[in-house]
Amino acid sequence: MYNYDYRWLHRRAVNYLPLADQVNSITFYREPKNVFQMFIAGATHALGGWDLDHRVAYSSADKTYPATFQVSTGFNGVQLGVDRTDPNFPLFSVTNGFDLTDPSALRLRNMQITQAPRSEYEYAVETNAGRDLSLGGYSAHLRAGLRATFKDAEQAQPD
Repeated sequence: MYNYDYRWLHRRAVNYLPLADQVNSITFYREPKNVFQMFIAGATHALGGWDLDHRVAYSSADKTYPATFQVSTGFNGVQLGVDRTDPNFPLFSVTNGFDLTDPSALRLRNMQITQAPRSEYEYAVETNAGRDLSLGGYSAHLRAGLRATFKDAEQAQPD
């Protein structure tokens, strides 16, 4: 199995801090590229009344981001009123005459460019044995097995 996933993510959010009379806007942009692959091999056979099965698997996932860009901007001195007539869609209005369309009042709060690529590798082995039984006139199936999984993951920490 092979999966290649590339997206363009652009998110925006606005928050209002009434105690600080502040409205902030956050813009988030990222282009993640995720590559996942898995290889599985297995076998089954019978041996003296026992059914045996075996499986080995390898998978890897690489998640990379050319860059994550986040910008926070905002206005100071804004007072908003909230109309909650429709609880699912509140309406906000400026109550102190502040002009939210004036670009000269917009302040840069924070700007970050980060990367945090991640890689994961997993190895698994499994073997099982099963046998049909008859116990006191009832049919039953006994099955037991062993499984081992080894996983390693690395993620870079943003600056």
